[in-house]
Amino acid sequence: MPTLSLGSNFPAEFKDAALALKNDGDISETVLTRFGWHIIKRIRIIPPITFEEHKTELKTKISRDGRSSKGRDALLAKIKKDYAFKEKIKARDDFYKLMDSSVFKGKWEASKAAKLNKTMFSLKDKIYTQQDFAKYIESHQTQRAAVDYKNFVNSMYQTFVAESCIAFEEGHLDTKYPEFKMLMDEYRDGILLFELTDKKVWSKAVKDTVGLKNYFEKNKDKFMWEERLDATIYTCADEKIAKTAKEMLKKKKTEKEILAALNKNSQLNISAETKLFQKGDNAILDKWIPEVTANKTMNEKIVFADIRKIMKAEHKLFNEARGLVTAEYQSFLEKEWLDSLRKKYSVQINKDVLSGIQ
Repeated sequence: MPTLSLGSNFPAEFKDAALALKNDGDISETVLTRFGWHIIKRIRIIPPITFEEHKTELKTKISRDGRSSKGRDALLAKIKKDYAFKEKIKARDDFYKLMDSSVFKGKWEASKAAKLNKTMFSLKDKIYTQQDFAKYIESHQTQRAAVDYKNFVNSMYQTFVAESCIAFEEGHLDTKYPEFKMLMDEYRDGILLFELTDKKVWSKAVKDTVGLKNYFEKNKDKFMWEERLDATIYTCADEKIAKTAKEMLKKKKTEKEILAALNKNSQLNISAETKLFQKGDNAILDKWIPEVTANKTMNEKIVFADIRKIMKAEHKLFNEARGLVTAEYQSFLEKEWLDSLRKKYSVQINKDVLSGIQ
């Protein structure tokens, strides 16, 4: 059944019986409607959706409501007042006689208004001319149903004025609002610093493979393997399989041979992990001596290790250390870059101001 509410399109008898159920799992007596007899079971109550869940839908409804234009109208009125908007409306009327059917096909050209050069309106010290409006019509025309030319020009002009006002306001936010200017400066400086650091340090370290390898060769001692164990860790289904695997190891059987023999019936009988283990890689490798370790129960499996050899500390190969080398090389490049900047530009710190920051 779909969810049921007071407004649902169900027979009244059905809704009354369903809504009378007080607890999840309650079952009603038989209910008769025009559709027949019913037995209703309450599954769960679905609470009303929250404001956050309804927020997107509400925004959409408000944006389509005529009242949403009130805020825009108030903003335009404020912008016009703040920037001393002056308008010469007769300059708009000159366009009435220049319109033709091409404008409803999206093919009208601004060159048809080449002789018009009057001022249409101004914001502060910026003047918007008939040529500006002609170019606006040309760039914003679309294929549409034909209307009266006068109504078309008036509508386009109204939109042109509104968009020009908002664009002018956006272009002066930094002078009108000092806090906004500080924020924009911070963003701009941050982006510039990011791009410059990427160019001088991050991307350079990745792309400069010659420099990266030279740095590695000169600083090999920074990139060392600690002592490692050449070992295989066997995970067995039970003690019997572990015992058999150890007996095969005493007979010098290889890992491949052990797995092949013991996994004939099931691939889950035994598995093996062979690699050079570092300290802390696996809890079963607690003794650093060549041996076959005692069995341990881990996750309901029997686990033991065949430790063949202790590998002494040694230098990493370039490919093994590449990630670490890249990070170290980036730090090296950054230090060099900052040192060169300090040599080129003097840095003075106003300690009085610095000490006053809490």
